Amino acid sequence: MMIGSLPGLPLTSVSAQGRRQESPDFHIPASYECEAPAKDGGIRQHLDLLPGGHFLLREDWVGSPKPNRRDRLGRWSFDRRLGRLALQGNGETQLEFAVEENGGKLQWLPAPTQSSAFSSDSFLRRMPKPALIEPHLRLTGMFATAADSPSIVLCEDGWWLPVAMEGNYQALADACRQANPKPGEATLVCLDGTIVFRPSPNESRPARPTLVVEHLVAVYPGATCFPSLVNGPTKNSYWKLVGPPSPADAPLRETYWKLVCLEGRPIEAGACRQEPHLIFARKTPRVFGSGGCNRLIGSFQVDGDRLFLGQIASTRMACPSGGEQEAVFLNALGRVARYRIRGRRLDLLNAAGTIVAAFQAAALPQAEGKLRSEP
Repeated sequence: MMIGSLPGLPLTSVSAQGRRQESPDFHIPASYECEAPAKDGGIRQHLDLLPGGHFLLREDWVGSPKPNRRDRLGRWSFDRRLGRLALQGNGETQLEFAVEENGGKLQWLPAPTQSSAFSSDSFLRRMPKPALIEPHLRLTGMFATAADSPSIVLCEDGWWLPVAMEGNYQALADACRQANPKPGEATLVCLDGTIVFRPSPNESRPARPTLVVEHLVAVYPGATCFPSLVNGPTKNSYWKLVGPPSPADAPLRETYWKLVCLEGRPIEAGACRQEPHLIFARKTPRVFGSGGCNRLIGSFQVDGDRLFLGQIASTRMACPSGGEQEAVFLNALGRVARYRIRGRRLDLLNAAGTIVAAFQAAALPQAEGKLRSEP
């Protein structure tokens, strides 16, 4: 979709001291496309930088059978001193580019051992006019209706978006109303949708991004997004929906950690026979839990924020459902290098700093109580 009437805005970033920085020759919104062949051949990249620090990235595998397209979103930041642009998607390794030719060219800067669809000599060239894509994505976020103005705050990057009252909107609204009857209160949802750009009611304003719901995946009553997933200027709007974080962090040990997100995907209720979870013993370096079907037991070591999980043993029960998710869970545990706790959320990260599994502190079920007394 070509949008040539959007006004150019100076690209801004926030320094370590919190001061806004500007590069007067680098304007947004801006669209870029890859001008060099991708390393595997036949891959075309398109990048949109949007006001508010959001980006959209599309990768097309030209000539490959469908599905041959991947859309992503996230937040960008610009380091004026180094002349570098960073793209950070939820749960993904950060991409960095050298900004050249007054913002006309972005040269990819691969980190050691980092892989990407970009080749080492890839660069993106700014298009003469913004040509914003309309990405199709699976999204999680806090959905709310206030004064007949439905909106969602995305967990992926804290983006506030109005929700169009079309497509599968009514199914979303009905499900949230049933799960959370309090008027105006936000509900955590997972859905498939498309971000489209609609004309603003004010003709002097640029087209505004709007979410069109295509399919409702799940509703999570009583759950929220988490502070660690949200940064930047939309943070205040986010806290108005879900409230400030708890001042006290839950302890790693002797807490029932319920798995809520795995490899960037929310855990679907009812997909497993048991609730996937972990419990780190208080007195010994032992970890217990469930993968959703089988019981888990193993060892762990903690050094500051570093966390190493030893060999995880499990029972071998037949899993009519949830077996594939359990396998992904076990694989993720084998790649854990660090952890962080913010309030009642536990993030397990790999060596690259990517979240591989996220947990929420929950009440310990009676059946698990004996684990608290493990020596």
